[in-house]
Amino acid sequence: MPNVVLVNPSLGVNTLQELVKIAKAAPGKYNYASTGVGGATHLAGETFKQAAGVDLVHVPYRGAGPALTAVIANEVQAYFGSVTGAKGYVMNGQLRALAVTSLIRSSAMPEVPTSGEAGLPGYEFTSWYGLLAPAKTPPEIIAKIHDQIREILQSPEMRQRLDIEGAEPVLSAPDEFRDFMEREISTLTVALKNAQGENK
Repeated sequence: MPNVVLVNPSLGVNTLQELVKIAKAAPGKYNYASTGVGGATHLAGETFKQAAGVDLVHVPYRGAGPALTAVIANEVQAYFGSVTGAKGYVMNGQLRALAVTSLIRSSAMPEVPTSGEAGLPGYEFTSWYGLLAPAKTPPEIIAKIHDQIREILQSPEMRQRLDIEGAEPVLSAPDEFRDFMEREISTLTVALKNAQGENK
């Protein structure tokens, strides 16, 4: 599930490249909201800062509601929120969507470009869910569960539900999922260490 880069319309930026440009021109001047330290919106913001080479100040709030309210009220300038949570505010003009943070466009916001299409190809951040089993689970049991999950994810009912949520199923094999988790842990560890260094 991708996040979406959101700004208050009064900021005067219409594209992701324009956000990067003004942030580079004034390091530390602009803020971004999150739903709390270490959460998905915080990590999305920190990985954006790394990819874009900008200095945005992190302002944590207690949940998505207060974070969205803060951006709408122009207390902070940006937010890396969920597509479904932000869609209504984008449609009524209270927020401006600059890009989704995935490699493909979101079915919930198909008109919004990906970060790569918007000029920042090195930036990708998605929230994801997976199924884990105890380490000594027999391979044949893992294979059976995997096959059943694959069948469920390909069903029309599940595809419709995922489309509503703006989620894209990834039918990875168990080894592929393990490798993906290792890459994610590595990337997000760097982002969190950088954030800790800034807050000292």
